[in-house]
Amino acid sequence: MVTPVPTGKAFGEGTMLQQANWIEVTGKMDLSLFEKRVTTTYSIYYIVKFQMHLVGILPRVKPDVWKELRGGEFSISNSITGGNVEFGMFEEETDWWKGSMVLAGIKINPKTP
Repeated sequence: MVTPVPTGKAFGEGTMLQQANWIEVTGKMDLSLFEKRVTTTYSIYYIVKFQMHLVGILPRVKPDVWKELRGGEFSISNSITGGNVEFGMFEEETDWWKGSMVLAGIKINPKTP
């Protein structure tokens, strides 16, 4: 079960995972939204925080602090004329129930050398 929550961040409203036995966050963005003058590599980050009453996820994480969890990277060159980039965050297989994680959104930045 998820609940909309204010984030106090640029995203406005996020989603709090109250309790679930499987986590899956997916998205897709049109490549026309990205700069394509030169080949550029981008990094994807999930902006999350864990509440004080955390259940089943990273028990040694400091609660109520926003974290950027790196989700991977992709490259775009000027030869690409269309399409989408798809991304996802999935849990490792476990029977544990999870909860009290707030997802504010994702951030995609050009990777710095």
